[in-house]
Amino acid sequence: TTGSGAAHMQPLLHFLREGAYGGEQRLYRDLVQRPLEQGSAAAEALLRECLKRVMIRASKEDLPALAPYNLKVELLDFEKAHARSYNALVDVIQRNLLLADWMDKEHIESLLHASQAKEQRLAMRS
Repeated sequence: TTGSGAAHMQPLLHFLREGAYGGEQRLYRDLVQRPLEQGSAAAEALLRECLKRVMIRASKEDLPALAPYNLKVELLDFEKAHARSYNALVDVIQRNLLLADWMDKEHIESLLHASQAKEQRLAMRS
């Protein structure tokens, strides 16, 4: 959706080795991320089609109808840049959880509170 911070999806697509957008950050940024942030329905459709290729969405009622799965274990490289980014994000969230004012019933200072969307996006970009 508009303003959702679609930038965080490209590294995940890269990790999943998604063909079109996973390997080409510039392509994803130009065709999906920037237009989506401007409210483009076409970019939303592109992202939905991409997600259909890498995700399964099912309700409990759908589970018996799904084809049996074939388990294939494949080890993927966790690149150093991904590890640094992940560790930095975990560090920020842990500090925030420890330092937030837990006497406040609404936990407004917590990074997990809905009112902190701007700070959440900032933490994701760091």
